[in-house]
Amino acid sequence: MSAPSIRIETDRLVLREHEEGDESAMLPLLTDPVAMRYLPEIRAVDVDGVRDNLARAIAERSRGEDRERFFLKVETRAGCLGSAEYVGEIGFTVIASAPEGRLVNLGYFFLPRWWGQGLCSEATRALVDYGFEKLGIVKVETGCLAENRGSERVMEKAGFRKEGYFPLHVLHEGKLKDRVEYGLTREDWARSR
Repeated sequence: MSAPSIRIETDRLVLREHEEGDESAMLPLLTDPVAMRYLPEIRAVDVDGVRDNLARAIAERSRGEDRERFFLKVETRAGCLGSAEYVGEIGFTVIASAPEGRLVNLGYFFLPRWWGQGLCSEATRALVDYGFEKLGIVKVETGCLAENRGSERVMEKAGFRKEGYFPLHVLHEGKLKDRVEYGLTREDWARSR
C-alpha cells in the first residue's frame, strides 16, 4: 500500500514530499558548510551527492506502511514572503514502532539566509502536529550539540522538554562536545494545545 503524499501548509510555509527535480533547490543547502556544520554525515560535496539524498527521500516515500523516514522539502508560500522559495529540509525518522504508536527522531536544517525568522520553529510545530494527528506518533525526540543554541531554541519554541545533558558526548570537528536531548510526548503535546 502506498503512503499518501504529505503536504502541510502554515501561515508562511509549505512542507511537502520531495519530487524529481528538487536537487537544484537542495544543492545550495546540502553543500553549504555553514548550514551543514552539524550534519557532516549528510552533507554533499556535489550534485551527485544531492541526487543520492533526493533518491533516498523519494524511495522511502514509496514504502507505504513500512515507511521509516519522512523527509520533507520546506519552501515559502507564494505571496507570503514574495515568490515561493526553497528554505530547507525537515523530517522524522522512525526509531521504534509498536501497536501503541511510533517513536520518532526529528531533524531539520535550513539555508542560513532564513535563520532567525522563526521559520524553522513554524515548520517544526506544523510537522509535529501532523505527526501526532496523522502518523500515530507517541513521542518525538530530537537533540543537538549544546553549542548550537539556534537549534535548541527551535526545540524550546516548539514545546519540547529538555530530557538530558550529556557532557563530552559527541566527537565533532576533532573534539568531544556536549549534547542536549529534547522530547515531546503525545500527552504533553495535547495538553499544550
